[in-house]
Amino acid sequence: MPFLDPEDFLPTGLDIRALLIRRPSATFFMRAKGDALKADGIRDGDLLVVDRSVEPGSGDIAVVSEDGQLAIRKIGAERERQGCAEVWGTVTYSITSHGKR
Repeated sequence: MPFLDPEDFLPTGLDIRALLIRRPSATFFMRAKGDALKADGIRDGDLLVVDRSVEPGSGDIAVVSEDGQLAIRKIGAERERQGCAEVWGTVTYSITSHGKR
């Protein structure tokens, strides 16, 4: 196997905040708890980037308030307004640690 030089893959001036955050005043971070959305690529302990200014659409992952607690839910094709939890924001990115937790 040929040797790969890490310098060949490091872009100069990479700004992770500019990459992940479009609206700083409307963005917050939170940790996922549980594996309910594992099939959607979100695992227990993942760091979530949540933008409150983005209205979630069908298939998006959102942070909602249910019974006074925050939860992460996948938004269905037909979101019922009656009894629907309050949407706090849309998950725009999830960051997974691949090392030991």
